[in-house]
Amino acid sequence: MEQARQLLATSMDTGSGSEHERRGACAKARSLLDGVLVIPPTSADVLEKTHRLALTARAGPAA
Repeated sequence: MEQARQLLATSMDTGSGSEHERRGACAKARSLLDGVLVIPPTSADVLEKTHRLALTARAGPAA
């Protein structure tokens, strides 16, 4: 749980690497939490869309 928490924090921290690294941290956290937390597929879809928009909005212009 602690590792998943840290990965989720990394995924939302715009000063913590590239968008690719943040997406990877989010995917890793989700895989760690699979089976521990049961999220209905429709809810997971909404969360993924919301999170994807947050990552894209925070990424800013490419350097």
